[in-house]
Amino acid sequence: MSAAANAFGWLLAFAPAPATGPDSKPAQTAEVGVVERLQGDPTVFPDPRKFSRGFFVEASTGPLVTIGPTSRVLSTGFSLSARIGYEIRRWIAFQLHATGALRRYDDGVLRRELFGEGVYTGELRLGVPFRRFVIAVHGGAGIGHASNNLLQVAGIADDNQRISLAWDAGMSFDVHSLNRHNSGGIVATFVGMPSLQNSGALLLQVYFRYTR
Repeated sequence: MSAAANAFGWLLAFAPAPATGPDSKPAQTAEVGVVERLQGDPTVFPDPRKFSRGFFVEASTGPLVTIGPTSRVLSTGFSLSARIGYEIRRWIAFQLHATGALRRYDDGVLRRELFGEGVYTGELRLGVPFRRFVIAVHGGAGIGHASNNLLQVAGIADDNQRISLAWDAGMSFDVHSLNRHNSGGIVATFVGMPSLQNSGALLLQVYFRYTR
């Protein structure tokens, strides 16, 4: 072996071993880096105190199920509704409600007729808020308007008068979005018509609300 190789082996034999005992120091964080835990998104549940309150508009749509004596001649139909009102707090609001509905009339003789109806009521809404959710009940009274006299032909309406008293009551489940102005949900409303042998209709709708 050469003299250089002998010298290198001699250095390895007498070199101190790396420290592994209890006195050895751990690697510094600057040398290995620091891994930070990601923080949760604070906007997942927005602060209900920042939700808009005041004037609002609402639009909803869904099927209409006929209940009572009118179900003998009127089919399940389609409804469109609109509400405008003022929300004093998240748990109380006053609102005006308008619904238009269309159903098919069939009494065994007339089979190709359509029956249109409008309902216009004033309502009070009371709710129980929980974070971004509200479970609410509403109810009110007003008038109903029929598009024709088919229910008189069927013997359900007493006369040809197409305007009569109406009342409604229902329940809704509201979910507020991450936008302070917008919310939406589902609403079920029963509309009663005392002049039509206490017949009624059940509205099952989804809605969108904008609060200014």
